[in-house]
Amino acid sequence: MRRFRAAAGRNLRTGLPLPALAAAFCCALALSGCGKGGAAYEAAKIFAANSAKKITFEDARGAFAKGRVNAITSLDRHCRIAGAAQKRLVAAAPQTRVMGVGLRIAARGKFFEITQVMRGSSAEKAGLAEGDRLLAVNGMPVAGLPAARVREMTSASSGGDVDLAVSRVLGGLERRLQFSVRREIVEVPIATSAIYQQWAGYLRMTSFALGSAAQARREMADLHAAGIQAVLLDLRFNKGGLPAEAADFLRLFTGGKKTLFREISDKAAYRQSYEAGPDAQFGDVLVMVLVNGKTAGCAEIAAQSLRENTGALVAGSRTAGEGGTQRMFNLPDDKGLWMTVSYLVPPSGRAIEEAGIIPDMTITASAGDEARIEQGWSETKYPVLNDPYFREAVKTLAAKAQQQGLKMVK
Repeated sequence: MRRFRAAAGRNLRTGLPLPALAAAFCCALALSGCGKGGAAYEAAKIFAANSAKKITFEDARGAFAKGRVNAITSLDRHCRIAGAAQKRLVAAAPQTRVMGVGLRIAARGKFFEITQVMRGSSAEKAGLAEGDRLLAVNGMPVAGLPAARVREMTSASSGGDVDLAVSRVLGGLERRLQFSVRREIVEVPIATSAIYQQWAGYLRMTSFALGSAAQARREMADLHAAGIQAVLLDLRFNKGGLPAEAADFLRLFTGGKKTLFREISDKAAYRQSYEAGPDAQFGDVLVMVLVNGKTAGCAEIAAQSLRENTGALVAGSRTAGEGGTQRMFNLPDDKGLWMTVSYLVPPSGRAIEEAGIIPDMTITASAGDEARIEQGWSETKYPVLNDPYFREAVKTLAAKAQQQGLKMVK
């Protein structure tokens, strides 16, 4: 926080966002063998037994036998036939712990600036600070090098020390400083926060991957201890993740005998209801949620659940409408079947799949602004300067805080 200035017979559930997977899948991979034991036959059996919708074996068999994209997606718009490489992509869990020194570095013309020092990292312990300009790594000047090369130099796969030279303004003068920092396993920040007014904070969730709820709890604890009474929750560009993590996150704000959301399915094995705990640690905090067209899956259900259970305002643009949860099933010939086994629905039961969420307050941004904001997200943990979503949402949150009588000290 800071202040602004599958082995055979195994199925795999993933927190990876569908859009990234769909782009990699080859939908038209042929399935040989419509007879018993053939890939098309096995795919039909698996699909009929696990589909979130009521689909007969014969209908599924007919679709897979045709082998055409439109025939397969007529059963389930997310259904894909995956090759071996795509199966490995799904099986690989998102990386939430990586080797490095704990820095996020962004190119600034020919130079590189440290835009984030990760909590508890060796870089933080060594004394590196956000805003430092990186000059050299292990004696090699970095000015003019490709950004990917510079990041690789500080986050090699092996451990050991790395010498970093940075420039920092001290007492009005620019000074060159040297740091020796150890490469080690660091936690990738999924939840990041800041205070933009004495009464209000900002919390960004980039996904609901494993461990994300615990990170959010730490960030919110810092904000709460600083006295914030309201928080702007940023779920833009959050493509979802694990329902259990989304539920743990929602329990931070929602208490009492309330349903957070449900997974519904034609198959009883995939039905599940996620309930709030007796008390919400931050239930006294006024919440406003930012979303956009790239808010998907568990991020959509989180936004709608907060809206229905806590009265949170949702601002931004219509969300992606990716309300299903998918799994990968093994097929013969090292192929896989990626399919929807359940749909996420909020307490009201309204559909999110395809429909998405319509915000209470619509904020529009040009395609150029959207691209600039998303690029900024890859470089910093804070809202991009002149971010139209953030700017308008802050005004609305302030107005709602006044209506509720919150003590707003500027």
